[in-house]
Amino acid sequence: MHEFWRRDQAVPESTWALGWDMPSATNSTAGRHISRQAVGHLGFTGTSLWIDLERDAQVTLLTNRVHPRRDNERIREIRPRVHDAAMEALDA
Repeated sequence: MHEFWRRDQAVPESTWALGWDMPSATNSTAGRHISRQAVGHLGFTGTSLWIDLERDAQVTLLTNRVHPRRDNERIREIRPRVHDAAMEALDA
């Protein structure tokens, strides 16, 4: 499993692993509190899953951003806020 979660070293500054994304250094959809060692995946309809391997914590967001219109892009600002709120609640 750890092989799937290893950052791709072939591309400098890559945020990709095998089938997974990893938080970028700035403006990550994972938010500010999920560690750089986390792995995640984003879905077209606005869903997201982040697994913080350092903190043994997971955040799953299930949404339908395409209703009522597909051009709704507000999920980009909502995802990191939800992830931050979940991690802050775990730390409280």
